[in-house]
Amino acid sequence: MKKIILIIVLVLSIGVLFFYFITTPKVKKYRSPDGNYTLIVTTKRDVFGMTMPGGGGYGSSNAVVILLDRYNKEIANSNSNSDFDATIDNITVEWDMESNEVIYAIARSIDLKTGEFLY
Repeated sequence: MKKIILIIVLVLSIGVLFFYFITTPKVKKYRSPDGNYTLIVTTKRDVFGMTMPGGGGYGSSNAVVILLDRYNKEIANSNSNSDFDATIDNITVEWDMESNEVIYAIARSIDLKTGEFLY
């Protein structure tokens, strides 16, 4: 009887840990060369989209891009504008300090001064 209870507890613990790791978004931070800006890239929580057949896994998850200034004040957030969605696989961060923008995906950038999303 004790073995059955131990097995049930073990299986439930593994299930809870598996669910936690699937639903916890991964976060990456990118600092600008001058140290004045931070770009945070994370994912939207979407358990079923990642696990369903044809869902594409983690790489096809929509990315949330948040730009912060040096005081951690939010300048821009892609969650508020679905026109600028990108998937995690498409994220490549380049800082163009001369043009005052950060490029985070193909044809997706943010103006560092205004926080405006650009094509």
